[in-house]
Amino acid sequence: MSDLSGRTLFKRIKPLIKVFVIVDSYLPRKLNNFLFVSLRGIGGKVGIVIRYILVKNLAKKCGDNVVIKENVYISNIEKLELGDNISIHPMCYFECSGGLMIGNNVSIAHSSSILTSTHTYSDFNLPIKYNEILKKTVVIHDDVWIGCGVRILCGVHIDTRCIIGANSLVNKSVDSFSIYGGVPAKKNKIFSMKKKKLFKITNSAYFQVRQLQGQLNYFSAYFDVIAVAPKGEGWEELQKQQARCIPVKMSRAINPIFDLITLFQLVKLFIKEKPTIVHSHTPKAGLLGMLAAWIARVPIRMHTVTGFPLTTATGIKKQILRFTERLTYACATNVYPNSQKMCDIICSMGIGNPKKMLVIGNGGSNGIDTAFYSRNATQDIKISTFDFTFGFVGRIFYEKGINELVASFIRLQKDYPNIGLRLIGFMEENLYPVDDWVKQEISTNSHIEFVGFQQDVRPYLMGCEAFVFPSYREGFPNVVMQAGALELPQIVTDINGCNEIIVQNKNGIIVPPQDEHALYKAMKYFLDNPNEVKRMAKNARAMITSRYERNKFWKLMLEEYYRQIKNRIK
Repeated sequence: MSDLSGRTLFKRIKPLIKVFVIVDSYLPRKLNNFLFVSLRGIGGKVGIVIRYILVKNLAKKCGDNVVIKENVYISNIEKLELGDNISIHPMCYFECSGGLMIGNNVSIAHSSSILTSTHTYSDFNLPIKYNEILKKTVVIHDDVWIGCGVRILCGVHIDTRCIIGANSLVNKSVDSFSIYGGVPAKKNKIFSMKKKKLFKITNSAYFQVRQLQGQLNYFSAYFDVIAVAPKGEGWEELQKQQARCIPVKMSRAINPIFDLITLFQLVKLFIKEKPTIVHSHTPKAGLLGMLAAWIARVPIRMHTVTGFPLTTATGIKKQILRFTERLTYACATNVYPNSQKMCDIICSMGIGNPKKMLVIGNGGSNGIDTAFYSRNATQDIKISTFDFTFGFVGRIFYEKGINELVASFIRLQKDYPNIGLRLIGFMEENLYPVDDWVKQEISTNSHIEFVGFQQDVRPYLMGCEAFVFPSYREGFPNVVMQAGALELPQIVTDINGCNEIIVQNKNGIIVPPQDEHALYKAMKYFLDNPNEVKRMAKNARAMITSRYERNKFWKLMLEEYYRQIKNRIK
């Protein structure tokens, strides 16, 4: 059952297993423990299913497709955590008093032992057997193969994608992508597995640091990660990530000569480095990255569609963008729109092959760290002095709808004199700046609090009563997810991403883009209906945590990387 056919079988009978798990949960824990011990000798698939049902209710955590074969002994099972797709073969012994965590896609061969406690011997006045027992958690990360007869001692961490040779004694933590063997186990330098190279390309270092926050560190456990971006804002922080950083000059604006130079640099880089995967984000990085990767014959070329300026462009600019998007998708082996609606738009416009398209999870480029974006995570709240404060996070420029937002706020001030508007983000002076009167109003209106760019937006958002995001276009806005996780009801425009995160009248209100009057009415509705605001706020966090948890997104992305490697690397 641990192979592919086993996964298929598990999926087929999962609904039935769920029923049995629920029924079994009503039995006393002591009875379930007794049944687990008594029935551990039953072989075949029937025994596997019985043990799985019991473990689902006995273990601290148990994922899908966990195969525990006959005569496996587990003590302190309440401290055992199991991921997905795990096989534990006969005659294994797990002592879990100190905590045992086993990740996804792990195979443990027969007659292996894992100990999470050990005797100390420092007190000479007592026999060793009566000395203090030391307990330390054992962690086995994803994609690990443990050979038969292996002994793993307390406190050991076995990192991602490791092989432990048969009859080994593991008394120290183990590095990722390695083969260990012997007594005590040592790394086999000859057979250590070389990580495949994963290039992440964006048109700014800031995007990798903020929009893809945590990805480089997460994927570095599985790949040799190289981050490619122009120097500038966020570069120093990018260099602190667990990835090799290579600077390239890249312009966000259309500049044929400059872009050709960048293209040449990328082709040269890919030929030299020979990456397995090139994964681009943002339109310009996508165009140059995918074209260069195609020229250099990189086997896996992945582009995530984050921004889609084609939707708001007009005239000759629209024709140019249509051509560049079509070229990007043609050069890519796989395209990942960050929402289902964007996928539908791309396919309906005929600029991309539907067979190449895939939306990861429920959309987005990175998910959200819901533990970090929580009201319990920080006490440093920047309380507003006004009765009701609307918050905004993003660049202060024309396409974010700042003109309409400020205009609507000024109208509201006439009838609601004690309201506030908090703007969080840096003022864009070059690309699509806001109107001069808006700048003047931001700088002179005492009820508009412009706090500039903030590394941590949580204290500022938690000091608001609602979040407003009247953008003209987006990929899949992180700030909307962040505000929702912080329990803020929202007013957003009916654009890609926003109209999937927000459900009308459930966790917010959706208004047409570039419609000042509609925005004014929605903001006024929030001010006039405090009970509705509270109701939407109550729904906000749960709707984010259930759909956009970051760790879930990363795991799905990792599975997609491995799937492409399996399909395209011979």
